[in-house]
Amino acid sequence: MYIQNNQLDKAEYYNKEALKLVNTHNFIDTKVDFLLYAVSINLDKGKLDLALNANKEASAIAKSIGNEYYQLRCKFSYAEILEFQKQYGAALSLYEGIIKGGKEGSIVPAELQNYYKSASNVANKKGDFEKAFRYIVEANQISDSLFVKEQKEKSQYLRIKFEAEEKEKENALLSTEVLQKQSQNRFLYAILSLFLIGMSFLIVAFMQKRKYNKLLESEVRNRTRELEDANKLLQNLNSELSEFNNILSHDLKEPLRSIVGFSEMATRELSAMNGIQKERVIEYLYYVKKGGKQLHGLIEDVSHF
Repeated sequence: MYIQNNQLDKAEYYNKEALKLVNTHNFIDTKVDFLLYAVSINLDKGKLDLALNANKEASAIAKSIGNEYYQLRCKFSYAEILEFQKQYGAALSLYEGIIKGGKEGSIVPAELQNYYKSASNVANKKGDFEKAFRYIVEANQISDSLFVKEQKEKSQYLRIKFEAEEKEKENALLSTEVLQKQSQNRFLYAILSLFLIGMSFLIVAFMQKRKYNKLLESEVRNRTRELEDANKLLQNLNSELSEFNNILSHDLKEPLRSIVGFSEMATRELSAMNGIQKERVIEYLYYVKKGGKQLHGLIEDVSHF
């Protein structure tokens, strides 16, 4: 929390205290975490030597215990050190190696998104704007997919919660009906014991009640089927609407990314002031115009739809 709030002295103090406890109790795995925290803190404070030493020690521990996840984090931390040293080419190569491994499934999408962002940032500092743009697009696509997944999980959770609440209501209603039936049966038994003369009347009443119960059960089954059919129809409609929303979101965002990306590239080209390539700027503005027309057409189609 202190690192996030840029209170580096307090962050450094508590991190050192944590490392003392880790060393006392020989928590080898946990030590890597706090050594990597030390790298971040020392880089923020401009202490390059201390950051290098902490990364070196963390890398040695991660390698000795054979933990691939910690080894990957140590590489990422070293890439940050290279970026701090303004060795942007080396840092970018290291980020790209991490990303290549991530595409093979060894990194979760959320972390892979951060690696793409870091690679884009370093490529931008290096002046490789094409890679910077490509990597930020990859990061945004992962962000979009994570958002869609989150929304689907949230929708599924709400559906399950709703169904559970409906089941509870049904169970409560059934319990009430059972209690009512039990009360009615006790009343009938009392009437039978007290008024033997009215037994024939009670038998008729009992038969009528059974007939009514069967009719009621039949009605419940019919309504249950109707409700199930309605639920299936609603689920299909929700699925179609969700798919339409996902396609629309993706198609609208794509031309926007092109507009923003090529506008930034054209701005950088114009801001350089020296060696402006007119053809490249015209090309960038052509893609901006093309993206604008595409977005306008999509909006018109959606409005018509």
